[in-house]
Amino acid sequence: MRGFLELVMLHPDKTLNITTFISQALDANCYLVSDDAKMLVIDPCVSYDEVIRHHQLPIAAVLLTHAHFDHFMELPSYLNKGIKLYLHRAALAKLADPLKSYSFYFNPLKIDLLPSQYEVVFDYSRIFILSQSILVIETPGHTDCSLCFIIENNMFSGDTVFYHNIGRTDLYSGNMVEMLKSLQKIRDFKQNYQIYPGHGQKTTLEQEIKSNPYFKRSFNGKNY
Repeated sequence: MRGFLELVMLHPDKTLNITTFISQALDANCYLVSDDAKMLVIDPCVSYDEVIRHHQLPIAAVLLTHAHFDHFMELPSYLNKGIKLYLHRAALAKLADPLKSYSFYFNPLKIDLLPSQYEVVFDYSRIFILSQSILVIETPGHTDCSLCFIIENNMFSGDTVFYHNIGRTDLYSGNMVEMLKSLQKIRDFKQNYQIYPGHGQKTTLEQEIKSNPYFKRSFNGKNY
């Protein structure tokens, strides 16, 4: 049986609750963000039943930072409940291809989504689900379908930014040049977001700009 560790973090103004579930199968983070009325799941690597066992609010949506198996392995349990998925268009092909999603190497999973089951999101678009809107940022590099989601002062970075590190760029559709562009894009927000990554501990944008060696790399003559 897969085990999970739950950590609860309350937003300072108490308008949002952020709960982290860690899938010990592949050590990925699943985030549950809730207000007083409903909640959403970011990266469904923990099952619907496990989430509902801890929180009784209705799940309004699932957000996917990118289509690697360790981040969506429990997605069918949400789709079976009629919960809509928000994702990058390039993620659709990976969900349907166990080789591209890397599920082939663990537990092959092929998901062919129906149009009614998902909504494609775009750079700088907003999702209106909770009491606070969600800003979508396209951050290719780890994959071509990588997204970050910003909710108030919180950034859910998937495998784009980790604590003092970044996601690898040598897998299918990865690209280091695009990753460096994405890091510059994140830095240009000039706001000290709390960063909730796809793996490992949370961090802040200010800390990563100061200490993450990849933010110090040069791109087109620009040091960052």
